[in-house]
Amino acid sequence: MKRGGCFLIILILLVIGYDQWRIEQLRQEVRTISGKVHVEKKEDKGKTSPDLVTALAEAERYAKNAKELIKSKKPQEAQAQLDKALNRLKSANDVSKDIVGDAAEFLGNARERTVRTFQKAWNDISEEAKTESK
Repeated sequence: MKRGGCFLIILILLVIGYDQWRIEQLRQEVRTISGKVHVEKKEDKGKTSPDLVTALAEAERYAKNAKELIKSKKPQEAQAQLDKALNRLKSANDVSKDIVGDAAEFLGNARERTVRTFQKAWNDISEEAKTESK
C-alpha cells in the first residue's frame, strides 16, 4: 500500500509539473498573438501591412473622411476614401483570421496532449491497482 501511495503522489506531482509547463507554453502563445495584434508584420510582397488596431483605426479615419466628402458633394473623392477604408478592413480581417487560426491550432493541440496524458495516467493507475489486488 505504501508503494501505491508513493506512486500516486509522484504521479500527481508529475501531472502538476506538466500542467505548469503547459500553462507557460500558453502564456508564450498569448504573447505571440498579442504581438500580431499590436506589431506590424511583413507579407510576401515585401511591403508591411498594419497590425489589427492600426488597420481598424485607419479604416475609421478613411470612413470619416468619406462622410465629410459626401457632405461636400464630392462623390468621386468619397468613393476613393471608402475604397481605402475597405482595403484596411480586409487587412484587419486577414490579421484576425491569422490570430484565430493560430490560437485554435494551439488550443486543439493542447487539448489532445492533455487528454493523452490523463488517459495514460489513468491506465497506469489502473494497471497498478490490478497488480496490487492480485
